[in-house]
Amino acid sequence: MPRTALTLFAGTGEEVYLYSTIGATSVGGASELFIPILIAALIVMNTILGSVYERVREIGVFNAVGLAPSHVGASVLVIAVVVLSTLYPARMASRIAVPALDMGWHLPPPEGDRLTLSLPFTVTGAYAMGLNTYLKEYLDAHVEVAVGQFACENVAWSPASVNGSPGYSLRFTAWLVPYDLGVSQRVELKTTPSDDPPIYELELVLDRLSGDASSWLRLNRTFMNILRKQLLIWRTLGRDSQMEYARQGQKELGADVSQLTE
Repeated sequence: MPRTALTLFAGTGEEVYLYSTIGATSVGGASELFIPILIAALIVMNTILGSVYERVREIGVFNAVGLAPSHVGASVLVIAVVVLSTLYPARMASRIAVPALDMGWHLPPPEGDRLTLSLPFTVTGAYAMGLNTYLKEYLDAHVEVAVGQFACENVAWSPASVNGSPGYSLRFTAWLVPYDLGVSQRVELKTTPSDDPPIYELELVLDRLSGDASSWLRLNRTFMNILRKQLLIWRTLGRDSQMEYARQGQKELGADVSQLTE
């Protein structure tokens, strides 16, 4: 929960509990920053004091022409100059931290009623089967139940050969919130081997079934964020849990689980 910012519901008997990370955020390591911040403050103070001592004659002239002490000490101007001088370096730091010039992401243009996306996630070996089993378990919890941002039906997955190499195909029909817009789509998540055989790539194919095209594209941004969060949660699972999903997947397919390797 702290890593994914999820809100979870748990029930025991007739009682339902809400577990949330709201209010659980804390600040750590402040004591380690105290000395560096103090040194920085002293450096700034020493610089400004030096500037004041260099301008004693100017201050005397200001006093002679009748300026009030509050007019001579322009601390607000100094604060404004310091703050403004940090904006550009902060902007440069944020652009360096983002791996692209565009700080957001956009859906690619559809081809008619089909939208194809290559997801920036990869899995290796038996984890490809485990990922599909994990996602199917998540989607099964949304079948015929209006929970969350979508509902789905006809969830199924199966092996799929890609250029003679084994892959997987996870298919379902999704209805997107708000349901009154009537937006539905056929979804297929393809797990295909890359040029490096142990590594599998993920490709998502969305086919619009109903609803207008503009609403379909707009609502799919939320749908993609939900799917992305589930893929991130998969990364947080331990290796034992991931392999257990892989074994469960082989049992569903009727394969020999004794031959399962990472």
